[in-house]
Amino acid sequence: MKPHFAILPLLLLLPASAHAVELRFLVGEGTEDAFKFIDGGRTVSIHVDESSLSKPYSFTGPGPLVLFKDVARAGKTQRETAARLAVPAGLTHAIAILVADQPGTYASLCIDDSPATRQAGTLRMVNLSHHAVTFKLGTADFTVAPGENHQLAAPSDSTRVVLHAETEVNGRTEIVAGNPIPMRPGLRLLLVLRDGRPGPGRKTNIVDVLSFYDRPPVQPSQSAIGDTVPPLTST
Repeated sequence: MKPHFAILPLLLLLPASAHAVELRFLVGEGTEDAFKFIDGGRTVSIHVDESSLSKPYSFTGPGPLVLFKDVARAGKTQRETAARLAVPAGLTHAIAILVADQPGTYASLCIDDSPATRQAGTLRMVNLSHHAVTFKLGTADFTVAPGENHQLAAPSDSTRVVLHAETEVNGRTEIVAGNPIPMRPGLRLLLVLRDGRPGPGRKTNIVDVLSFYDRPPVQPSQSAIGDTVPPLTST
């Protein structure tokens, strides 16, 4: 699937990180065990999967993070660049989502994962699909275009929110999701939308919705909370 992230060129022009950043990775399809990067003169091997966020990896720079693979050619081992990720200055935590754009190379989408931005009780939608998806959660209505993401907060007293999502295909409305989503105390939720995959014995979805719950990381200073996120209204 060829990615369509209009945000990527902007990220690549931002100053490279000059401080330690805690990174977790997610790949759009499949599993990758051969990725490596250099941090402080040492080689770090990472495991990336489509079904779960990776463990945290620390990157101190300098320069953009370059993911590579060691490949054998003509009896020699060579480094083959798979992706370049420039982490925006000032981030302490980030999620890097990798999507194959050509055989062996990946485009990357970087999401601010700091506890000040992605607080407990928030929902973040990231649209990796080729379809604009319209959501209704509580009284909130919004559309997430391909390559974009959107975040909002659930009501603090709610144990679940009702998610309705749909898209249009050839002039017809197609339901993407229509189920209640559990909101677990102290956790936050990342929803990743991707083009539907065929599965045995079932109709192929237009858009798949993958959910990832986690707890915000601890940050030494919580004084800068940043912009507040508008809450949903309970239904």
